[in-house]
Amino acid sequence: MAGGWATHPFLPPEMQRETAMPHASPRLDWKLATAMTERLLASAPEAHFSYARQSEGVEARPSRLIAKVAGTPIDLPAELIAPPIPKPLTVPIEDQSQVPFPYGEIAGGQAC
Repeated sequence: MAGGWATHPFLPPEMQRETAMPHASPRLDWKLATAMTERLLASAPEAHFSYARQSEGVEARPSRLIAKVAGTPIDLPAELIAPPIPKPLTVPIEDQSQVPFPYGEIAGGQAC
């Protein structure tokens, strides 16, 4: 899926672009995303957008569309940042009190 979009595998790409099918071209996807974002913004008095700062260990950027609508991202206020995860209160202990299983034949079971 090059470029984040893919055409339908059984329809000619030219026909998909001419009929403005979703994912037929990056331009059509941009128009679709813009329309959806505008509908979202029109449906609420206030909207908040967020994005992951890293993806698979690589620094990420906010959506160009959202940056165009909402402007430069700002950091969360300190009171909204999750506190650090405390160290666990449990201590792992290796249980060595097991009786070893005897090797050899064991009586019982089923015979065919």
